[in-house]
Amino acid sequence: MDELLHRDFINNGIATFPCRISSYHDIINPLSAKHYETPNPDFTDYLESGAAVLPPDCPIVLDIIEDCLTEEERKIIEATVHEYYAYKLGLVEKEEKRHKKRFLIMTVGLIIAGFLLWFSQGLDEVPRELFFVLFWFMGDTLCDYLLLTGHDLRRDRRAVLCRISSSACRWDLSMWRRRRS
Repeated sequence: MDELLHRDFINNGIATFPCRISSYHDIINPLSAKHYETPNPDFTDYLESGAAVLPPDCPIVLDIIEDCLTEEERKIIEATVHEYYAYKLGLVEKEEKRHKKRFLIMTVGLIIAGFLLWFSQGLDEVPRELFFVLFWFMGDTLCDYLLLTGHDLRRDRRAVLCRISSSACRWDLSMWRRRRS
């Protein structure tokens, strides 16, 4: 797989990601209003799935293969793609902050519940059970955050979105002609 990626997509340490389009609406959602353009969901799915398999150390260049766009449409496409992925990156970072707060609260809660459970050894069974349930809930939530919620997946998603939002666009047919011959 790595050999195919390097042969087909990586040249001089730069990952060129080909996007062959036949109209403006292959990239821009036809339902979006002028000056409020959004990317076409099919295009974003294609771009995100392709960028996820490219090596993380290679910058991405979107090689948009077309002969149907005006200069204004090209500028709109470039701005829309960059703004959309910068926005998605901001959402992922906001979600990561929320998860860090949750992690901190659960860690402090687990420590407090552990102390309450430790100091309640001489009490009746009913309050001790409450502290045990609290300790179990905090520990379970903390383990869920650490092991199951996909911290690595969020980190990888953030890296992919960052790479796409900082990608450059190339608007010529040279790569398409070279591949066909």
